[in-house]
Amino acid sequence: MTVNRQTVPDASPAVVTPSGDLAVRAAAPAGPSQEAADYAAAQAHRVRLLELCDAVVTSSSRLNDPSAARSVTELRQRLAGDGFQVMVVGDFKRGKSTFVNALLGQRILPVKATPTTAVITQVRFSEEAAAFLYRVEGEEPERIDPRDLDRRITIDNSHPDSPNPFVLAEVTWPLEL
Repeated sequence: MTVNRQTVPDASPAVVTPSGDLAVRAAAPAGPSQEAADYAAAQAHRVRLLELCDAVVTSSSRLNDPSAARSVTELRQRLAGDGFQVMVVGDFKRGKSTFVNALLGQRILPVKATPTTAVITQVRFSEEAAAFLYRVEGEEPERIDPRDLDRRITIDNSHPDSPNPFVLAEVTWPLEL
């Protein structure tokens, strides 16, 4: 594609090559001062979102809508916390559990040569290593030793269509990511 030099401003991330083609400039890496400014801006947005959540909770309470107030209160708690979520997704046997185990620093999630994990698994920071299994019925979670996950949440290859009784596994681990 040929572009007239006058159509590409100097501040543009695009540049016209000597042959007249349009190319994209690599962005300069953000320096410490830019990172600090970005963090401050994100924090300001976070504070504003928290204020909006407070206003919605107050309005929901005045309108006698406890369900909305509860939902926004839960959202506010997530916004106020320092946690973050990273979703690891992929096709069967593509190394998702191996990747998470590498982040944890040891083999915690089951890994086998066949499709293995039958349950969505969340990993959270905690001072103490533990695992919790949540059943379909919504009962209180069952606390287990993380080393038992292998036998509790893997696909039974002799009965691969049998449903697993658990809908969620939560692993708490003493490793700050």
